[in-house]
Amino acid sequence: MIKRILLGFLLGVSMSAMADGVKSSSFAVFEGCLQLSQHRFNNEVADTREKMAVGLMYRPSMGINDSMLFVFPVPQKAQFWMKDTYFPVDMLFFDENRVLQEIKPNRPPCKTKQCPIYSSVTDNVKFVLEVSAGTAKRLNIAVGDQFSACQ
Repeated sequence: MIKRILLGFLLGVSMSAMADGVKSSSFAVFEGCLQLSQHRFNNEVADTREKMAVGLMYRPSMGINDSMLFVFPVPQKAQFWMKDTYFPVDMLFFDENRVLQEIKPNRPPCKTKQCPIYSSVTDNVKFVLEVSAGTAKRLNIAVGDQFSACQ
C-alpha cells in the first residue's frame, strides 16, 4: 500500500493530470504490435492509472522485441522511476504526433529505498515507450523517428 502511494506521489505531474484515464480503445491499435525504425515490437499499452502505476514492475525480464507504451491524456512533462523493476530499459519520449523527442538509454533498476526519477526535458510528452536497454542503440533509433501501428 505504501509503495503504491509513494509511486503515485513520485509520478506527480504525470499521474495527477489523468482524470479518468485515456479511453483504452483510442490506442488499442498499438496493443500487440508497434513499429519504430523499421522494427516491430510486441507491445503492451499502459493507458490507465492502474496500468501506468504498475508498468513493468515485478516482471523478471523483458524480451529484446518487447515494449510498453505509456499513453498520457495530454502532453506533459513525464516522470518515471525504476522501483521494483528488475531489468534496465531505454526510455523513449514522444510528442503527440508520435515523433521521438528524447532518449534516456539504459536506465538501471532501482535496488534501494530511494530511487532516482527520470524526467523528460520537455513538457510536451504524450507517449513514453520502454524497451530493453540497448535497443535504441542496437536499432539506430534516433530523435525525429516516429512510431506507428504495424501494417
